[in-house]
Amino acid sequence: AYNAGENDLLEHILNVSTKDNLLFFSDKGKVYQTNAYDINDASRESKGKAIQNFIDISSDENISVVLGYNKEIAKNKKYLIMATRNGVIKKTELTEFQNIRKNGLLSIKLEKDDLLKWADFSSGDDSVCLVTEQGQSIMFSEKDVRSMGRSSSGVTGIKLSKGDKVVGMMVINKNVAKTSGAIVSLSQFGFGKKTLIKEYRLQKRGGTGIKNFKITTKTGLLVASKLATNEEILVNISKKGLILQTELQDIPCLSRTTQGVKIM
Repeated sequence: AYNAGENDLLEHILNVSTKDNLLFFSDKGKVYQTNAYDINDASRESKGKAIQNFIDISSDENISVVLGYNKEIAKNKKYLIMATRNGVIKKTELTEFQNIRKNGLLSIKLEKDDLLKWADFSSGDDSVCLVTEQGQSIMFSEKDVRSMGRSSSGVTGIKLSKGDKVVGMMVINKNVAKTSGAIVSLSQFGFGKKTLIKEYRLQKRGGTGIKNFKITTKTGLLVASKLATNEEILVNISKKGLILQTELQDIPCLSRTTQGVKIM
């Protein structure tokens, strides 16, 4: 699907319109912007161009999140929610990201050993779910997180045990939670499952959370957790760039405390 080249991995697949703006969030807490039409079309097997051709990102930064931003999103969403590897959560008004310089702007102030890993839009009335490498999870109302300016550092979203880290953040609309919405989790050795959102009770921000996945030596640690419905397709990408598509309806719906089944 993509010729990543040596010492590189495919991490992001995004469906956008050529008229959309693209927001690039780096692991160092900065955000950059470019237009989707500035990125040239290329064949499926081609390598593509270095990100430095489009934004002025420094050599010590890696892109953690890419979001498409358009008038429809600006109309229906009020905030941008960010989460870090160490469990920090932050909410900032979306209007603060409308005019971004080519060399980027600070989106979150990070502790020395932390990295910005997730960002998504919210309506102001959504829930946030964090999932960790060791199989813990916490879901809380975004109203538990006050809105902060771009230069602030955020608050604790989940209290991590020693050696644990966050592997997924989801912003969940209340309508999705009432229907067939599920959280899909995938482990290091290719085990995965989906669990209905209704199994995740709403808690207060900053706790240790509840079990999301049974970690064993067979499954390995969790590597990713995403929000999905049965109408979607799960795309699994290996470190060597191989892609496996799986219909979400074909993945068993299991309880939070199970280890899942072999997916890849």
